Amino acid sequence: MVELNIIAQDTTNYGRDLKIKNGLSRLVKELEKIAGLKWIRLMYLYPAGVTDELIETIAKSEKIVHYIDIPIQHINDKILKDMRRPDTSQRICSLVENLRRACPDIVLRTTVIIGFPGETDQQFNELLKFIKWAKFDCLGCF
Repeated sequence: MVELNIIAQDTTNYGRDLKIKNGLSRLVKELEKIAGLKWIRLMYLYPAGVTDELIETIAKSEKIVHYIDIPIQHINDKILKDMRRPDTSQRICSLVENLRRACPDIVLRTTVIIGFPGETDQQFNELLKFIKWAKFDCLGCF
């Protein structure tokens, strides 16, 4: 096996049902021990579940591919609340900064939702401004 893709609705939830703290980080550290495994790819890391420990694990790993999909969905706090997302604009901005600082070569992919019921032009423009600031490498839009 050369590459292992870890994919789930929210990969950062790994181990939470068993009350395992930092489960994804712990899992990846064990998977890195597999002989012959060259790459580990993590997909769908929702911002609320990305811990400092996970960022450190990604940065220090020689096997985790520095290509991360973080579906932010929006940046406006009211829209995030209306979407029932636990994230805030401040938390998402800090996450992008922390990932880029820890892994300067990281490729960040995200998805956003536009036209959410009640979204104003101002909220949409806030999202556009954030996207330009974050400089995502790949962007999907719903």
